[in-house]
Amino acid sequence: MNAAQARRDYREMIANVGETITLRRVNAAPAAPTDARVLARVVGYKPEELVGGIKQGDRHLIVLAEDVETTGFPVPFLTNGTYKAIVRDKVLNIGIVDDSTRRIGGVLIAYDITATG
Repeated sequence: MNAAQARRDYREMIANVGETITLRRVNAAPAAPTDARVLARVVGYKPEELVGGIKQGDRHLIVLAEDVETTGFPVPFLTNGTYKAIVRDKVLNIGIVDDSTRRIGGVLIAYDITATG
C-alpha cells in the first residue's frame, strides 16, 4: 500500500466512524485563537491502557494529517497548554502527539493524540 491509498482508506474509515472536531491554538493576547475543523476518530482508553500518565477520561484522537495540512493549522503541535481539541463542546488539552506511528513511506497519514481534561 502506498501513502496516497492509505490516506484514502483512512479518510473512508474515519468518515464512517469518526466525527468533526475543532483543533484550537490559543494565541498570545489579544489575538484570537486559531481554529481548524478536522475529521477525527475519538475513543476512550480501556482500563488496561491507563498507564504512563493516561487517566480515566482521557481521549485518544486519530486526526487525519491531510485535514490539518489543508486547514493550515500550525504544526508541530505543542503540548504546553496552548493547543486544545474541542470534542462535543468539551475543551480538552492536547498532551501526547505521535506523528510517527501512522506513516507510510515517510508520509504522515494521521496523528495519534492523547487529549486530557
